[in-house]
Amino acid sequence: MGCWARARRKFHELIGRSQSPIAEKALIYIGTLYDSEREANDLPARRETAVA
Repeated sequence: MGCWARARRKFHELIGRSQSPIAEKALIYIGTLYDSEREANDLPARRETAVA
């Protein structure tokens, strides 16, 4: 998720400058991706690959 961390930071900076509703929505989507990855990491390897 390294590249998502960079993307997330850019959206976060944009919100700080302009209160962009699009950037806020992007952060929500990125957060959902992080949640999905966290859930997949808790699954056995066989199930984890099915999620990916």
